[in-house]
Amino acid sequence: MQVVAPLLEPSPLLAAATQDSLLHLVDCRVGAVATAAGLKVSLGSAGLVRSLAAGRDGNSVVVGHTSGSLSVLDLRTGKLRNSWKVRRGFISPGL
Repeated sequence: MQVVAPLLEPSPLLAAATQDSLLHLVDCRVGAVATAAGLKVSLGSAGLVRSLAAGRDGNSVVVGHTSGSLSVLDLRTGKLRNSWKVRRGFISPGL
């Protein structure tokens, strides 16, 4: 796993991104992957996943890429809601 982030309470899931730019949901109650196949986090080549953050609605994850792109993934459908490219640099984890 490249980057891991918890989803908001009361969800028992962790979002985990791999180097192949797939997002996996891990169920902490049983210690197993909850998604049979990884969810694609970008269209095309957005670079490696640099950061993850749970959406406030509990149904989305925001993904920051090394290319400077941001993607929002809908966890209910597994589809991208939207993507943006920032002007320069890469997305780094916030404090």
